[in-house]
Amino acid sequence: GTTIEPSTNKADIILLKTDLDGNELWSEQFGTPNPDTYEEGQDLIATNDGNFLMTGHSDFKSVLVIKADSDGMEIWRNSLADTLVGAIGQGLTESNDAYAVTGIVELTPSNADIYIGVLDKSTGFELWSATYGKVDYIDWGRSIIPRVNGGYAITGYNAEAIIIGGNDMTLVKTDIVGHTYTNYLQGKVYQDELLDCDLQPFEDGLKDWLVIAEGPERTFYGTTDENGFYNLIVDTGQYVLKVIPENGYWSNCGATEISIYPSSEYNIIEHDFGFIKPIQCPWLSVDASTGLVIPGEESVYSVTYFNSGTADAADAQVRVVLDEDLSYVGSSIPFSQQIDDSIYLFDIGDIPQNNGGN
Repeated sequence: GTTIEPSTNKADIILLKTDLDGNELWSEQFGTPNPDTYEEGQDLIATNDGNFLMTGHSDFKSVLVIKADSDGMEIWRNSLADTLVGAIGQGLTESNDAYAVTGIVELTPSNADIYIGVLDKSTGFELWSATYGKVDYIDWGRSIIPRVNGGYAITGYNAEAIIIGGNDMTLVKTDIVGHTYTNYLQGKVYQDELLDCDLQPFEDGLKDWLVIAEGPERTFYGTTDENGFYNLIVDTGQYVLKVIPENGYWSNCGATEISIYPSSEYNIIEHDFGFIKPIQCPWLSVDASTGLVIPGEESVYSVTYFNSGTADAADAQVRVVLDEDLSYVGSSIPFSQQIDDSIYLFDIGDIPQNNGGN
């Protein structure tokens, strides 16, 4: 927190330790000799080596990080982002090999971004830092955690002006060196019933189709949802956006792929892909999956079927062939026929186009 000396009005960071009943054991202050400096503590964590790590700010102009031992004696301190207009440290975390701090850095009076700084544990030296935010928005990082597979997740909020406070919650996910993606490729993969290559409100979407944004350095993948919409989040750069048809019964209406170039951050690029049905025929697929299989115990298999063709399937039937080490116990629907000891037939009935079940 912060303690203020009444006679000089000087503000310093204070670290106070209590026992389990709230009785003060000791307190230490952290500041500078300059009586005009206002320093404030915003967050505190206990580190894995038995010490304390604090963050806050110095005159609202730099992110201040201080490490103290278990008795409150300073080990090191570092002032970060102090070349900018303004900065505040707000949240701390510890990973296996570094400390990380998040907060806010002011770029202009109307534009401030989320800040992250990753520090060496032994010296407090800044290993790397990054900022995230929209132009002319106030983006503020409030809390940070390490991700299991590397990188960090930051929560905070954003607003169109500092006086508004917070409009929306913000969640930022980074990789191990702070990279994050802010551009969205969106649209709908649909069945072009009017054959005019123009999406109409009544035209059905095609679900579970693969959408690819292929770039020279990295490629991003996504699938359409149950209404045919896709939403890929990508880095800046040049990409070829394309859709992979479920099978050979579909033909595209218009270009099979387009070139896109999100050259800056926080862009939304929209494009719809229409497909027609030159061949009227169902295309059925079936899949089976299960969890852990333990000998001597029952295992539940989920059998999923789907018609990705261009026509409804009439009187569909699923054939299940059991491994010789498996024996049938039961199923959510009864089998209609058993052949030998391992083949079971299940009558499904009609399966509409672009539908399925399990």
